[in-house]
Amino acid sequence: MGTAAPSSRSASTAPGPGDDVLDVLRAVMEAIPAPVFFKDEDLVYRACNAAFAAYLGRPAEDVVGKTVYDIAPRHLAETYDRADRDLLAQGGTQIYETQMRYADGSIRDISFHKALFRSKAGNLRGMIGVMLDITPGKRAESALREREESLRLLLEATDEGIIAADMECRCTLANPAAARMLGAGTAESLQGCCLCAYVDPAGVDMEEGDHACSVALKIREGRPQRVIDGMFRRRTGEIFPVDYTISPMFREDRLVGAVLVFSDNTQRRQLESQLYQASKMEALGTLAAGIAHEINTPIQYIGDNLSFIEDSLADVVRILDGLRGAAAAADAERGIPRAEAQRLLDEGNAAFLMEELPAAIGQSRDGVAHVSHIVQSMREFSHPGGQSKSLADLNHLVENTCLVTTNIWKHVARLDADLAEGPINVPCHAVDISQVLLNLIVNAAQAIEAEGRSGLGLITVSTRRDGDMAEIRVSDDGPGVPPEICGRIFDPFFTTKPAGKGTGQGLAISFDVVTRRHGGSLSLVPGAAGRGACFVVRLPMEAKSV
Repeated sequence: MGTAAPSSRSASTAPGPGDDVLDVLRAVMEAIPAPVFFKDEDLVYRACNAAFAAYLGRPAEDVVGKTVYDIAPRHLAETYDRADRDLLAQGGTQIYETQMRYADGSIRDISFHKALFRSKAGNLRGMIGVMLDITPGKRAESALREREESLRLLLEATDEGIIAADMECRCTLANPAAARMLGAGTAESLQGCCLCAYVDPAGVDMEEGDHACSVALKIREGRPQRVIDGMFRRRTGEIFPVDYTISPMFREDRLVGAVLVFSDNTQRRQLESQLYQASKMEALGTLAAGIAHEINTPIQYIGDNLSFIEDSLADVVRILDGLRGAAAAADAERGIPRAEAQRLLDEGNAAFLMEELPAAIGQSRDGVAHVSHIVQSMREFSHPGGQSKSLADLNHLVENTCLVTTNIWKHVARLDADLAEGPINVPCHAVDISQVLLNLIVNAAQAIEAEGRSGLGLITVSTRRDGDMAEIRVSDDGPGVPPEICGRIFDPFFTTKPAGKGTGQGLAISFDVVTRRHGGSLSLVPGAAGRGACFVVRLPMEAKSV
């Protein structure tokens, strides 16, 4: 290095401050738990405390009178000596960090704090150094950086949008997925922005600084919340469906905001719509033969009645022609003789026609109405429905579903509809609730059919109001559901039916429709003594966020 190593000298011969000052300095140094040393102007150790001696692994008396070259490997001694000489040249204080190996073999992060020591006359007398062990702090900083990096990677890797918001619904943190779903470009561009225009379709019309959107109000409630089928807005103005949760954030027991975690359900909604429609088409396929039979019966007697009317018209024409001819030959003043007129009427079966023609027309009209009712019920059942809920009468839905499933159950069971008096209007997706009812009625009929009983079983569909909930019960007197599978019947693709009889999706879709899309419940109530089953659908009578 081009610098000769200073020689060591004994404490008794080395120059230094007065003994009284050194004694005070030693006492102060010993009171400090961190390693402390004192060097004179020649950079010779004049004193050190027990902590410094322990760091070196040698007695303090073996340190005093020596230089750094005597107690440290040369490559380290040169580094420390260069730092000491820089301090002597520049004056003031010196702080730097380094790693050092202790006598016990451990490597510690050390922060050196050094300052020059002068006499009252201002003469340089040496320097005092303190070694602060910052290993715990360094490790904590490293752990914090690792946690921050892990959090960053987690936020960037997740497909769900994550936003931290303050009490005014302003974004304080967002991940890339949130920015992407909201069309905000980058996560950084969201920070500091009011989220009302994004998380509430009505928020775009609010006054700047109002911060009173539905999500902001939920944040201020300070409790965890989950919203199903909510609506957010992209920066472009496009409204899209989401599920989201709100988790409050507290600092020292004070509510400071919340974390929103949300997912874009646009694709899921499309897939669900396709699945629901496919399920309905599957059900319609199952019902097709029965519906054709139900329509064919009235069509047959309508056809028979039309043939009867056609044949009868020939008799009517003959009567009218006879009466017209008799009228032409009769005396204008006396008219047609009564006997002649009666003969013509009798030959044309006028009495029979007068009785049967109105009956045939009435019966045909009833048949047309019956077919029309079936077709209308099928149209309502197969309609794709809308995105928003509307009021629907559950009694009407039950009646329609019972009608379109007639050919499914009428050969194996009697169906009793015990409907509440008056309409039960519920905000719902009517087509989806009809699908649920169809699944439950078909399942009940198939369960009874599987028993192979000689007589008819019984299916009961009832409706009632229960406080702020509406309830539909579909029960049967079939074999029931074995207790060991009761907990699995709503699982997707779970079925007890033989191959070709079911996909295991009917009850799973029904459960999703009732619970997730309507905020209600679908449960199974086993029958008494292991006989029969009762499925209970409960729907809120008033619209609510789910």
